This record gives sequence, structure tokens and C-alpha cells, in this order.
Amino acid sequence: MQAIEEKSGEIRGVKDEDQLERDYELLRDGKVDHLLLRSVAGERISPSAQKLIDNLKRDFPNSFTHQIVSRADAREIWALGRQLERGQQLELPGVAEKAREQVRKQRGRGRDQVFVKALEARKELAGQRDHHSAQVREQVQQIAERAEAGEPIDTEALAKKHEQLIKKLDKIREAERKNERTLLRSLGIQLSEEQLRTVEQVKEEQRELRRRDVVTDLELIGREVERGRWREISNEHNARVRELGVEHVRAVEQRFVRAGPERDLAIEQARRRAERLLFTPDKTAGLDLDRFHAVRDGRDTGYDPQNRTHTYRRPDMPAVQVEHDARERRLARIARDVEHGLSVDQILTRDVMEVSAAEPGIEAARADAIHRATTSQRRHRQPERDRERGIDRGPERSC
Repeated sequence: MQAIEEKSGEIRGVKDEDQLERDYELLRDGKVDHLLLRSVAGERISPSAQKLIDNLKRDFPNSFTHQIVSRADAREIWALGRQLERGQQLELPGVAEKAREQVRKQRGRGRDQVFVKALEARKELAGQRDHHSAQVREQVQQIAERAEAGEPIDTEALAKKHEQLIKKLDKIREAERKNERTLLRSLGIQLSEEQLRTVEQVKEEQRELRRRDVVTDLELIGREVERGRWREISNEHNARVRELGVEHVRAVEQRFVRAGPERDLAIEQARRRAERLLFTPDKTAGLDLDRFHAVRDGRDTGYDPQNRTHTYRRPDMPAVQVEHDARERRLARIARDVEHGLSVDQILTRDVMEVSAAEPGIEAARADAIHRATTSQRRHRQPERDRERGIDRGPERSC
């Protein structure tokens, strides 16, 4: 038989000394194979009690262990014991009785060593958490400082750092789960797998509550990465739109022989039409980059009329479902049409037709037609630039 005796406070007085004398008798008579006395560092041990403990160490060096734990570790152990005893709160019928009976049983020196290692691992994990938290705060501070100074942020470098911090947090979480289970088992408490998972879930919720600020800061960094990538996409797209806008305005100018109010109005309207294709922060705010890329770079492989969603696929990427009227889908289609060299009027007309359509056209067929036409269209682009490609020429002229 093996046993654990827990002392959360001072060891003194008749009661504690009587218990130590009984412990001596149990070990002497062979009724207990091993006894672990666990006390808290800094708590007073009376001279008479210390003498009894020294006698146990001297006479039973292989059967008696006096383990002294820090106050922080002790608090964690007692809190864990209280949680295990709250059978109703944790929905663990019978755990209260098991905890009271089994928490005092020692499973041998091996289990005791595992307990000590688990406590050491917990301290190491606490250091890793602190270091990780400091790294996250540093990134948030750098973002704030650059924003205040009006300096651009290196999106790719920030994205790489953000990914590293996310992976590090995942590793810490996994290590915490494993160590918590090890610590639970080292206490000698026999729980079913379901009960063990319930206790672990409670402990994990407590840990997540403590690192709520870290998670919030990581989300902030992630949003900054997305904003940076949207800026890059918008800059590249808007450069193409401005080129198309110049062509569009030039074609309108060529319609008029002489200057006048009518010509000025037509040119202004042409500029405004081209500007409607620009991506602005207001248009891209809150959009999902993965959905945008799925539509812009992928192929529409199916439409679900009941849910009004398209399924887009890209090579070596999971399929993505996007609603027919999703903002990501609308911007992605505009970006794709601009990249394929359609005229301002063609793009706007296609957009209006798509938005106003009760049901979508065959997206995959349209995409195939655009891809087939792109090469030949660019080859003969210059002659067409000399003519205005208006609405009367049809929204699908390039297809």
C-alpha cells in the first residue's frame, strides 16, 4: 500500500505529531509500502515535528519521501483538488468520493518523480508563455508606432512573424494539455477518460481566459496583415484600372471635334465610370481574402440554387463556397475582367447584369471563354484601343 499525506499549512501541534508517529508505525509494521509527505515551502515546521520527520527519513530512506513544493504550485494542487471534488459543477458523478479517497494514495516513487517533472515542465511553460506574450506585444507596438509615423508596413515580413507566433501558441497549448494530463495522473486520482476530458476542458478554459489579451493582440496583427495584402491587391488592380481609364477617356475625347461643355461633361462622366472600378479601403474592409482569391483565381465548378452559392476550386487547394451576391465575388470578378483587358464599359455592364440577375449565368463557361479570348485579344488590343467599345457593342464582345 502506498499513501500521500498533504500539509497545506504549518506542521506543528499534537494532531500533526500524532499523525507523524502513526506514519512511523505504519512504515515500521509494513502496512504502507511508501509514504509521501507533501508540504509547502516557507510554512513553519515545529522542532518536535521536524525531529519526527527526520526519524522517518533516517529509518525509512527508501519508503518515506518529504516533498516540499512552492506556494504557487501548492495553490494549483489544492485548487485542482477542489475542482475534482465539485462533482456537480463538473458533471462528474462520484468524483468527490474518489478524490477524497484516492488523492491520498501514492502510486510509488515513479509517480512522485513524474509529478515533480510535471511541475518543472509547468514552470518552463510559464516562461515560454511570458516570452511569447512579450513578442506579441512587441509586434503590436511596432504596428502602432509605424501607423503613427505614417510609415508603410512590410506585409510579408509581418505575415511571416504572425504565422510564427500562431504556431508557437499552438505548440504551447498542446504542451499545456499534455502536461496537465500528466499532472492529473501523477496525483493518483483515477478518472474515466470522459471525466478526465471534462477536467482538462475546465483547466483549458481557465488558461485561455488568462491569455485573452494575447489572443486579441494576435487577431489585431492578423487584421493588419490582411489590410496590408488588400493594399497590395488594390494598388496592383488600381494601376490597371487607371490605364483602362486613360483609354476610355481618350476614346470619348475622340468623339468630339471641338471643345465645349458637352465634351467636358462627357469626359468627366467617362472618368467617373472608370473610377467606379477602383478598389478603396471602404470596399475591401472586412472582406475574406481566401474567398476573393478563390473567385479571382479559381474555376466555378458548380452552383447550388437552394443556397445560392458557387463552389470555386484552385489547384492543390480546398474547394471554397461563395454566395452569389457576396462582395468578395463581385470584386473578384471585376478584378479578373480588368486583368483580362476588357474595356471599362464592358466590365461595368457585366457587373450590372450579374448583380441584377435573379439567377447566375454559367460562370465556368464564361471563365473558359474569357481565358480563350485573352491571348488573341491582347494581340490585337492596339487597333481596338482606337475605337470606343461602348455598351452597344455588347457586354460579351471579348468572349
